[in-house]
Amino acid sequence: MTDNQQLVPVFTGELQDKTVQLCNARDLWNFIESKRDFSTWIKERIEKYDFTEGEDYLLHKFGEQVPHQGGMRTMQRIDYHLTIDMAKELAMVENNDKGKQVRRYFIAMEEKAREATSRRLPSISQQLAAHNTRLKLLDKLERERHPEKRRAIHQQLDHASRMLGLPTPAMDAIGYAVAPDPVPALVDDFWEAVEFIGLDKLNHSRDPRFIAINLPHLARVAADEKLKLPATLEFRRVLARSEDPRYLEHNKAIKSRLHNRTVKCWVFAAELTDQ
Repeated sequence: MTDNQQLVPVFTGELQDKTVQLCNARDLWNFIESKRDFSTWIKERIEKYDFTEGEDYLLHKFGEQVPHQGGMRTMQRIDYHLTIDMAKELAMVENNDKGKQVRRYFIAMEEKAREATSRRLPSISQQLAAHNTRLKLLDKLERERHPEKRRAIHQQLDHASRMLGLPTPAMDAIGYAVAPDPVPALVDDFWEAVEFIGLDKLNHSRDPRFIAINLPHLARVAADEKLKLPATLEFRRVLARSEDPRYLEHNKAIKSRLHNRTVKCWVFAAELTDQ
């Protein structure tokens, strides 16, 4: 098998604080030419063979721009990044020539990666740089309190440590994390009210990628619906903490789709998903 015979692209990623080889389940599905749609195929395989997220595969969610009513909108897609072991097992259970072919390909890719790793020796300057980087990362990890940032720093530390052939200290052994402040309950109250009234009555944005809410307008519509809401000022104090939908900006001049004029709005990201 030559390098240009890449049946399914293989790339590296982080899984359980280790760098591993991965492939995109969509690419595997395309190669084996399954007659079922991708979503059904991968979900049934995961359930039937007890694959575990975070051990056998990673979910990668991203927005994709697609045409919509003469414009563009963001559709959320989900990719499954599979470990090579999981990909080999999926190939095997297809029980056809394509499955056998791609399974042999994955075995060859694993062997090639092992050979490359055994040959790769860092230079003296690279080792010195890695030692310096490792010390800085240890200090940075000790100071950092945000859980997600600590995980990212620890991944970098693991990479530097493995390059030097040194053990990676456990993340919990270096400093400690402080969880970010939870989203205020009033934010949930706000979105529950919006859902109750309906976005079609409240969203001023003409662009489907955004939700634009004018708070005085919300208060008036809520009053018409006999829905009691906290004072507008209370919402102003917390809405920037909204995570789902994600806050973008406020006091934004929006040409309203509801009124024939411009209104000042709080703007949030609208996550559109393909079903």
